[in-house]
Amino acid sequence: MDEAHFSKELEPLIEKLENSKGLAEAIKKSKKIGIKVHFGEMGCTTYLNPSIAKQVYDSLKRMNPKAEINLIESNVLYKGSRTETKDHIKTALAHGFDFAPIDICDDKGDWEIKPDKKLKHFETAHFGKSLESYDFIFVISHVKGHMATSFAGSLKNIGMGLASRKGKLALHSNMKLKVDPKKCIACMKCINECPVEAISLINGKASIDKDKCIGCAHCIAACPQEAIVIPWGSVMPNTLQERIVEYVKILIDRKGRDNFVFLNVMQNLTKECDCVGDPQKIEAPDIGFILSRNIIAADLASFEMVDKKAGIILKRVPLMLDPKHQFNYAKEMGMESGYKLINLD
Repeated sequence: MDEAHFSKELEPLIEKLENSKGLAEAIKKSKKIGIKVHFGEMGCTTYLNPSIAKQVYDSLKRMNPKAEINLIESNVLYKGSRTETKDHIKTALAHGFDFAPIDICDDKGDWEIKPDKKLKHFETAHFGKSLESYDFIFVISHVKGHMATSFAGSLKNIGMGLASRKGKLALHSNMKLKVDPKKCIACMKCINECPVEAISLINGKASIDKDKCIGCAHCIAACPQEAIVIPWGSVMPNTLQERIVEYVKILIDRKGRDNFVFLNVMQNLTKECDCVGDPQKIEAPDIGFILSRNIIAADLASFEMVDKKAGIILKRVPLMLDPKHQFNYAKEMGMESGYKLINLD
């Protein structure tokens, strides 16, 4: 059973990180380390406090001054301030993440991973291309509610957050993209961006050939009118949770379980994701931090604390949205499902 370390303050966990022999050795031998964060959509005010990420960055630099250490993310599927790499980095800098190099992992394309065996939902997974080159990944997750999974922690942060746009579309949708003719102005930008020539003008409007479309989602980012329709509702919440868990398992199996550590931040507790580009109400007092080398231990410990002390962020309609389904599916997938909580305060 894996340990989940809790503290109301970050410093005891940083000390634990630096004094943990096995973890320190893994960090010290790494040549390239990624710190996975979520920079927050422009307009959001309750995103991860950048000072937390800076403390982690400084700690990793002390432990391994020779390593290349970057803040890592992938571009989003929807149109916003983090759709294109240049705007994503601009948003990150505006939100205070200016203390370390930033790598938007899917800027140069996809890293396709095939699992050892076919899973329930996926035969392949698509992550950001540059993610392949990282030896060690430190995942910092702002714990919060979520409109599609109810609870969002480290599973959501890497399963969805590190997926490329093609991966994000595969996670969210059972359907191919289509064009809203009322919004299309025939500007040709989607046609010029499509790598497989699946888009053409028909009767003066862009049209996507569903047989040719590979789901890369380049057209979504290219369209200035937001005329590409993303079929958000085509996947049920429980199915989305399962798909996220499968992406997590595929990535961790490929990288190696010992090459990850997870820090869950239970502050600024809101009902929705930091992808929402508007100020959100903080629903409950801050709880603290969880540090674990096991993603399920980190998320399950965080979920149980949040459910007990700030359950309001998990309550939403429809009631069929069960936040615990992701943990049940992870157990079904053979991922470690228990934890031992160690209070460092």
